[in-house]
Amino acid sequence: MPITPVDILHREFRKAFRGYVPSDVKAFQRELAEFVEQLLLENTQLKQEVERLRERLNYYELLEETLQNAIVLAQRAAEETKESAQRHAELIIDEAQGRAQRIIEDASRRASEVKLQITELKQERTRIAHEVKSLLEMMLASVNERIKQWERECEGVPKNERKEPHEELKEPHEDKIEPPILLAHAGGGQNTLERNAESAELDDKSSTDGS
Repeated sequence: MPITPVDILHREFRKAFRGYVPSDVKAFQRELAEFVEQLLLENTQLKQEVERLRERLNYYELLEETLQNAIVLAQRAAEETKESAQRHAELIIDEAQGRAQRIIEDASRRASEVKLQITELKQERTRIAHEVKSLLEMMLASVNERIKQWERECEGVPKNERKEPHEELKEPHEDKIEPPILLAHAGGGQNTLERNAESAELDDKSSTDGS
């Protein structure tokens, strides 16, 4: 059982022959009691301080744990956000690349179709030019033949008795002879058509070489 300052002050000692001086003993008891009382007071204060420091330590430990958890959560959220943004960016890039590829393929397909249409139109133009040229050559040959026939018929006939080509054209017989003027017109048309056909052939050749 601990001794208190009150116990020290009220402690009684037996008296003996040649014992201690009672006043000195009492003075020492008072000093000792005061000293012990001071020690007990300081001990109590120190306990209170230790308890206060312990509470603050617990608070800081709890705060540290909370901060660490918050940091971990923040790092995890940042990583998740980064991963999500990266996935979203990859999706956007993939979609853009797919769209660009489709646009390129569609443009290439349309270019091929237009090129094919141009080729077909050039071929059609060449075919028509050749057909018209052939028809014109046939007509020209027929005109030349009729002119020659007219000249043969006019041989031996006096000039004043000859019928002009335009007069023969008015006569309704099957072997009528076309006037010579048709030769010039037909010849000019043939030259123009031949030039067009040759131009079409050159265009087709240039288009083929360029392809």
